[in-house]
Parts: sequence; C-alpha cells; structure tokens
Amino acid sequence: MNSLRIARSLGPLPDELNNRDLMQAALVTVKVNVCRRGLPEDLALIYSMEDEEVSKAIAACQVKTDEADPEQFASITPGEPIIGRVTTGNFSLSIGSGYAVGAVSLVKWLELLKQQARVSNTTDRGMSPFVKIRNTNSDQCRLARLELLEEGDG
Repeated sequence: MNSLRIARSLGPLPDELNNRDLMQAALVTVKVNVCRRGLPEDLALIYSMEDEEVSKAIAACQVKTDEADPEQFASITPGEPIIGRVTTGNFSLSIGSGYAVGAVSLVKWLELLKQQARVSNTTDRGMSPFVKIRNTNSDQCRLARLELLEEGDG
C-alpha cells in the first residue's frame, strides 16, 4: 500500500494502521439508476434493504411499469441503515430517467453484492444490488439499483 502512496507523492501510512481500519474507511463511487419513477437530488441518502424487500424489488422489476405499485418501497423505518450519499443527481435525458452518482462504503458494497446473490439465488455477477434512495427534502424513498462506477464511466 505504501509503495502505491509513494508513487503518487503521498507519505507512507502509520505503522499502527491495520487493514481492517482501511477497509472500514474506504468508499466506492457508484452509479444510482432509479427504477421506475423518481429524481435523485444532490446529497440524497442511500439506504440498504432487508432480504424480503430485495425479493419484492426483484419481482417488481420483472412486472410491467403500469402494474407495479410505486408506493411499495416508499417508506423507511427509523434506524434504517444509511450506507451512502448521492453526490450528484438529476434527470438524464439520454437515459430517460433519474440518474445519480454517489459514494457507498466499500464494506457495505460487498455486503450488498452478497445479499443480492443470496436473495436472487444466482451467481450472475452482472446483477446490480437494489437500494432505496431518499432526497433530503422528502420522506419518500425510491427503489434504485447501484452499479460500480469505473474510471472513465460517467
């Protein structure tokens, strides 16, 4: 790790810092694709979902748009875990729906991937995990999918 930091003209990490601390503090940049309706705004909150909610989300995405219940994922319970934030969000004319870029904890990202594989009973690595997003000026959550934002994407 220190060799990578030195190559970028950064100082070495302290000796007392361990790998677990680095993992807990790491963030990954993600694309937030809103399912159905909704417009993510800057600084919106990203929430994880329980297994049963993810099962419902998978089923809801397989149903035609007109038949889906938009209020099904609209509520949050107090104390629901916030796993990240939207940094930039708006309506994308090229996609035709709400789109955002956000940051999520690396540990939570890995947990979401495990949850998605467990709930969907598949090993398909292309499947994006489901989350709920909520704008700071609203109490309503929207169903969304996260994708890892790689260098050069955007």
